[in-house]
Amino acid sequence: MALFRYEAADRTGRVLHGAMNARDEAQVADNLAKMGYSVRSIQSPSPVQTTVAPNVRAQPQPAAPVTPISVRPIVPLASLSMFFRQIATLLKSGIPINQALADTSVYTRQRHLRSAIPAMSQAVQSGASLSSAMAAHPGIFPVWATARVWAGELAGEIEIAFEEIADDLEAEAKDARYGSIWWVITKLTVVLSILILPFCDVSKLLSSIFSAEKVDALAIYKAILIETVIKWAPLAAGLSVIFLAWTALKRVPAVRSALDTILLRVPIWGGLHKYRSLAAFLHTLDRLYSAGLSPAIAWDAASLTVRNNAVAQALRSSGRTASESPVQKIVTSGIFDSDDIGMASAGERAGRLPEAFAQLSRIYQDRAAQQKTIGRLWSVSAFISFQIAVSGIGIIVLAYSYYQKFLFGTGLGF
Repeated sequence: MALFRYEAADRTGRVLHGAMNARDEAQVADNLAKMGYSVRSIQSPSPVQTTVAPNVRAQPQPAAPVTPISVRPIVPLASLSMFFRQIATLLKSGIPINQALADTSVYTRQRHLRSAIPAMSQAVQSGASLSSAMAAHPGIFPVWATARVWAGELAGEIEIAFEEIADDLEAEAKDARYGSIWWVITKLTVVLSILILPFCDVSKLLSSIFSAEKVDALAIYKAILIETVIKWAPLAAGLSVIFLAWTALKRVPAVRSALDTILLRVPIWGGLHKYRSLAAFLHTLDRLYSAGLSPAIAWDAASLTVRNNAVAQALRSSGRTASESPVQKIVTSGIFDSDDIGMASAGERAGRLPEAFAQLSRIYQDRAAQQKTIGRLWSVSAFISFQIAVSGIGIIVLAYSYYQKFLFGTGLGF
């Protein structure tokens, strides 16, 4: 038996690259034909590859910890996506990984990446895989991104993995920019609402001033300044600190895992994260199956590529039973719909499981896109409603307070 690399296409024209253990090229072509693929090219292995490659592929070691938790990276998403895009471009042009890292480090300005890339380059020079070098920096590279690189290494498509990660990070960075605008406005609204609380009781605030014979505008200004800065500004500052601390707290693995579990129960957004995670899992599983990897290794690697930690944990737990078939593992995970399980089961019986995984991945991508559109509409509606409610309540309370003081206090009220 030898390891042959092949290029094939399915009925839709989608090109697949992979590897398969077989006696000769004819057996590779026959196996691909039975799977419904048309062969485009088959590359015979060299004598060294024939004896060594199967052993290497039979004992891959995961680059991530036993129980990995993906957290938001400390590096800005835009900078991280640029890093993956540059590496993908260099690898596609045939530049070795070590040289690609060296070239990227020259133009990287982000301080965390600039300090991590030389260490990664040294690890690769020492014989470590790129995914292992990335796993040494979990604060910079999320587990799901490192796992996708690992899957790309196993399938022999590392440059494609880098390109897909860059696409995902760019889309996430775009969403984060819009989300941060609404979030900052919401936080400012809450903080400003606290600062204007003293103005809600004008009678108490200015009673001593208006009781004097001569009302001094400067005295009014000082009274308002003292009341707001001394008494209420610390509360507003404390709330601002809480907002900042919450951003850091979400990067704690235990907290992130708990939040992901809660997130799945949130209407609309829970469906978005679930479908997006399952789409990534099935896409990677399809790639690894097409590359000829064993089901156990393919499942283990694909389960790490999921962003939502609750979904990842369910997939990893179901994958620990090596005797079960892939469809049985899907059932055991408890996160797939019955109709989707039926499609995977049909693909398994027909001997076209990778094709079924690819089709399910596209279905979940469409579902995620639909949930994202609905979620955006709900978010915009909730944001506008919140701003109207808070601003309206504040204006009404202030107007009523001033009305009480200046009209009823002077006998002009009715």
